[in-house]
Amino acid sequence: HSDLVQVTGLKVWADGVFLAHTGVQIEPYADQPQTRGESDWTAEVLARWIEAAYVAGFDANIHTDGDLAVRRSLDAVEQVEKKLGPRARLTTLHHVPIIHPDDIPRFAALGVGANMTPVWLVDYKGQYGEANRILGHDKVEQEFGLLNPLLAAGVNVTFGSDIPGTDVEEAAPLFQIQAAVTGRVP
Repeated sequence: HSDLVQVTGLKVWADGVFLAHTGVQIEPYADQPQTRGESDWTAEVLARWIEAAYVAGFDANIHTDGDLAVRRSLDAVEQVEKKLGPRARLTTLHHVPIIHPDDIPRFAALGVGANMTPVWLVDYKGQYGEANRILGHDKVEQEFGLLNPLLAAGVNVTFGSDIPGTDVEEAAPLFQIQAAVTGRVP
């Protein structure tokens, strides 16, 4: 810590990304039914990490791309809150393009925030079409880009992007806001 810089949170990756079939899913991928993605970050492992972060005074930020990674992360927060008490620190799940609808109310109940990249949830550079091919139309319709249900549930939703892992324009706030509000990119 200094007068100019203060580190308040740590980030861990609970899975990969659905576009590479490494985002951990509850059900197999539509185009590769032999896989659901893989990750050693079970709810128990995540809970140990979150607890260590909280005890050290840090907020927990978790990369979650697949619906199972989201569920495991919420399960982990729930385990830690049972042990340390509610709202010990802040937890935010990052990206969350795929969320099982049953998990939406859990975000608000646990006080977990969602940091999304709205341009990734519309047909920016063909991602929406790729999501339909990889995940299947039904899953995309039910679980992909659930910004409005998160907001309706009272979840604290923020926007962000991975830099340098994304294009520079993706970080522009008005670009993100337009995608969120209109459902398309400028």
